[in-house]
Amino acid sequence: MGMITDGDIRRILEKHDDIGQLTAEDLMSKSPISVNKELLAVKAFELMTNNKISQIIVIDDNKSYEGIVHILDFIKEGLN
Repeated sequence: MGMITDGDIRRILEKHDDIGQLTAEDLMSKSPISVNKELLAVKAFELMTNNKISQIIVIDDNKSYEGIVHILDFIKEGLN
């Protein structure tokens, strides 16, 4: 399980001329940062800012996927 971000794609394009044979596993971040869905939005925003990431995975108490939040979602809601 992992996550592919625009940054992952940019980095792989810098390293490879031909990406035609690469798989999703070749591109993905294998240990992406995640937050529990009950975490306050301001705390998730701080975590993303401190780690210089633009997306974060949201999980529930059972570590099941709930969704993804992009940093622009926070800005759109006035949190910056």
